[in-house]
Amino acid sequence: MFHKYLDPYLAKFNHYKNLAEKYIPPNLMDKTKKNEADISMQPRPREKGIVYEFGQANSYPAFWIQHVAVSSQAGLSPYSGNIKGEINNITSNQALIGKPTVALFAGDFPSAQLKDIDSKLVIDNRKQDSMITFDFSLGYFPIAGRELINTNDVQIAFAKASGQMKLHSELEALKKFKLNLNNNFSQVEYDIKAKNEIVDQTLKSIFAGIPMVTLDATGFGELPALTLNMNSNLGTELSKGIEKQIQIKINEAREKVQKYVNDQVGQQKAQIEAQYNQIKGQVEKELKKIQDQANAQKKAVESKVDSAKKDGENQGKKKAEDAVKNAADELKKKMGW
Repeated sequence: MFHKYLDPYLAKFNHYKNLAEKYIPPNLMDKTKKNEADISMQPRPREKGIVYEFGQANSYPAFWIQHVAVSSQAGLSPYSGNIKGEINNITSNQALIGKPTVALFAGDFPSAQLKDIDSKLVIDNRKQDSMITFDFSLGYFPIAGRELINTNDVQIAFAKASGQMKLHSELEALKKFKLNLNNNFSQVEYDIKAKNEIVDQTLKSIFAGIPMVTLDATGFGELPALTLNMNSNLGTELSKGIEKQIQIKINEAREKVQKYVNDQVGQQKAQIEAQYNQIKGQVEKELKKIQDQANAQKKAVESKVDSAKKDGENQGKKKAEDAVKNAADELKKKMGW
């Protein structure tokens, strides 16, 4: 996806690589001739005398610029900027002064909207294997209309984004090279178009969840045979986004299936409940009828029992009264009444 974005930078890289292959001595470029001297690079014999340089403590090299200050104020030119910097210890003999050459530059280019530029170059020749290190950082640079994919089916581009960059490189003994490059793109607004409506919606949903994109590069090897690797979080984030969208689609499908099942079961359930309620009503009606009959019979029985009880009580009372009356009559006769 970053092929179109990186093409201009890779072209520059290859340009300088070709220059290196052209101008660096062949015995340094070709490992098979590592120990062979190049005839065209041999110094001519001196005609008069020999120059000797003897270093000693507290002495000075033949050439030494201790400090250079650099400053620039942005003007009307689109390429001008606010730059401040310094170069320290430009010398013909670093081992003698015990210090490397260091160049520092910082500033910005308002017309180009480049902000917070900071760089540091260190050239250290004090040891047998020289070491050159370069650090560069750019706090902000704008990105607009940068295409990532442009096909008949899908177009994806950075409509707008804020970029940051950090770079660290090393060159040891003018042969061993290392490079670390980190790019961060934040506040990204994407321009996405797809012929298929589902693909269009899916891609827009996926990229909406990727507010920051990283692009890292590492390079290493001996000049000119360099290995360059690149990596971005975009692939991982796209994978996560696709999984998320697929899961959303699965959940939507599950909800539709569940709704369909619920609707179908709901209809059957309603019919079953209606039949159940109808049968239940009939059963309850019959049970009520039987209950009413049972209650009526119970009342009739209770009424008969009460009637029989009252009849029994009345008969017993009459018998008792008759017995008392007979006894009284017998007593009267005996008494002569």
